[in-house]
This record gives sequence, structure tokens and C-alpha cells, in this order.
Amino acid sequence: MSGRAFLAWIILLGAPTAVLFGMLGDFGGTRSPGIGGGAYDLSGPLYATLLVALTGGWTVGALLATLRRWPARGWNLALAAAGAASLLAALLRHGHQLPFW
Repeated sequence: MSGRAFLAWIILLGAPTAVLFGMLGDFGGTRSPGIGGGAYDLSGPLYATLLVALTGGWTVGALLATLRRWPARGWNLALAAAGAASLLAALLRHGHQLPFW
């Protein structure tokens, strides 16, 4: 895998993940406007579910790309490790907001 392809994979994970973490209020700013109506706010469960789905799907995709190019090179294993680390961070930080957790 070339260096450009590796950076493209990382950007595809990093940009949406950073946006979702920011929408969940992790960067010290104000929280995003609520989703829902009445006296309840669905933004936490919705954004947390999107975050876990994104990082989980990205990790599975990286693992499939790694298995497709067996014996795996360092870049492919690094992508799978980055996906697993981001999934673990999302679950540890926002797992309590998941509706199915």
C-alpha cells in the first residue's frame, strides 16, 4: 500500500470520527442542537450510534483489506489497529449513550 492510499484511509476514518466526537461535545464547545422533540433529546444516542457504526464498519473493512492481501504488510495492519483503537475509544467514551448497550 502506498503512502497516499494509507493517508486516504486515515482521512476517511479521521474526518467523520472527529466531526461526530465534536457533535457529542468532546472538544469543549457547546453541544450541537438537539434532535427530537418535546422534553427529550436524541442527539446523544444518535451520534453515538453513528460513531460506533462508522468506526466498527471501518475496522471490518480494514481487516478485510488486510486479509485480502495476505501476508499482510505493515500499512494494512496499522489501518486495522487504528480502526480498533478508534472503536475502543468510541465505546469507552460514549458507550453509555448507546440505546442497545
